[in-house]
Amino acid sequence: MRSDLDLIARSILTGGGVCVYVAQLDGEHARPALVSAAVQGANGLHAVDLRYGGWRCTCVGWVQQHDGLGDCPHIRAVQLATGHAPARTPAGVTRW
Repeated sequence: MRSDLDLIARSILTGGGVCVYVAQLDGEHARPALVSAAVQGANGLHAVDLRYGGWRCTCVGWVQQHDGLGDCPHIRAVQLATGHAPARTPAGVTRW
């Protein structure tokens, strides 16, 4: 499942489907603490935001299924674009 998410996210990103409007650095890290972006998905344009340490997306799948345990491909594409993609351990397991 996670590999499918990554493949879709990379496809969105490499296809030019991500437009980051705001990426405000927090001063301590190289990646932004505040992000606002638009992502063109298969079913339309979606707003993706990072605020107060939490990601959100306006896509139906994320809104209906979000339980704090995962992201949608739109969020993952923005994470890739802004340096927030989860790190991989040597064994290939995602760690957050």
